[in-house]
Amino acid sequence: MLGILVAMIGPAPVDTYPRFTFGIPALESGIDTTVALIGIFAISEIFIMADRKGRETVNRVAVQNYKVKGLGFTFAEYWKEKFNVIRSSVIGILIGILPGIGGTLASIISYNTAKKASKHPEEFGKGAVSGLVASETANNAAIGGAMIPLLALGIPGDAVTGLLLGAFTMKGVQPGPLMFTNDVKTIYYIFAAMIIANLAMLVANYFSIPAFVRLLRIPKRILFPVVGFLCVLGVYGLNSSTSDLVLMLVFGVIGFFMKKWGLKEQPFIIGILVGFMAEQNFRRAIMYSSGSFLPFVTSPISLLFLAAAFGSIGFTVYRSVKKMSVAVEE
Repeated sequence: MLGILVAMIGPAPVDTYPRFTFGIPALESGIDTTVALIGIFAISEIFIMADRKGRETVNRVAVQNYKVKGLGFTFAEYWKEKFNVIRSSVIGILIGILPGIGGTLASIISYNTAKKASKHPEEFGKGAVSGLVASETANNAAIGGAMIPLLALGIPGDAVTGLLLGAFTMKGVQPGPLMFTNDVKTIYYIFAAMIIANLAMLVANYFSIPAFVRLLRIPKRILFPVVGFLCVLGVYGLNSSTSDLVLMLVFGVIGFFMKKWGLKEQPFIIGILVGFMAEQNFRRAIMYSSGSFLPFVTSPISLLFLAAAFGSIGFTVYRSVKKMSVAVEE
């Protein structure tokens, strides 16, 4: 809910009326999701590291052996996560099909799903293989999912497919249903290019991962200032605005206290990512129905999503109550 409230800052959808700006000009255009993401995940982690008791954890040089051969895992380890891969791929494709959401949300949802399904959820956040597989599989699958609305409907699923749409238009190619009958060769070229790109990435990762892993040997007292500098550089480069830097620090402080108090930042980020789109489409639906809420429960598709949402909440509550009862009995 807090994430959705943050997403409401700035111009309202449909009528563009400014809300929750408190007379601050920097908030009139809303909050960039990239600024919020960097603040919540990166800046807050720097604050956490600086706040930890025992400064030797920051100043200590990593002494572990980080030598990695190839991709860093065996086929047996990959096969062990086969169900996780399938589940995360489905989540990534479905999220990727929804226009404007992207791989970030797919990664977060897939990670949380894997954590709930794991027998050892306490390992997540400490380098659990299942969490890495879930988030990266969904992130990659979302790319293919975003191509579906682009090619089938001519609607870009994310920023990258938006660039592709512009490139297609420049070359006189019009994505849409007719593309599969009038321009079949281009469809095959796209499929071939994506296959070649995946093979190229596989080769590049095989030879580059051993070098990248050695970056972990950099002392944290050096690494974290560099990370902070890159965060500042990246956020300022978005809009060349010092206001974004202030907002990044604000979200860094928010993320710091969320982690200190044991609150999960993923739902907060999901609220920010989907809040504006959810409100925009909700207002459109209300306008189409002349202010009636009945279509939300009379439409089969809408009813199905509502049932899935409440079913997921109910199942989560049931599992929590069951775990509490087991703990009390023990």
